[in-house]
Amino acid sequence: MKTTDKMLEATKELWKSYNEHPFVKGIQDGSLAKDKFKYYIMQDYLYLKEYAKVFAIGVAKANFRNSNLFAKYIAVMNGELDVHSGYMGKI
Repeated sequence: MKTTDKMLEATKELWKSYNEHPFVKGIQDGSLAKDKFKYYIMQDYLYLKEYAKVFAIGVAKANFRNSNLFAKYIAVMNGELDVHSGYMGKI
């Protein structure tokens, strides 16, 4: 059995509990209060902005191969930030 399979098996109940969390359920069924979703989006937006800076440092300090990889992660985060900006403009 691969290590990842062992890890997934060992954390199966934990992952299940994440999917049963009231916040996740509220997003799923539409019952989550708008202010809670707004707070989450704002916090996640701020987190992504700072996390992108970490990868920017990686771009500057890594070897060429890894710096290209880190640069791609920044582009992905920018896409996520665009989605968040769209939500924030609506909520």
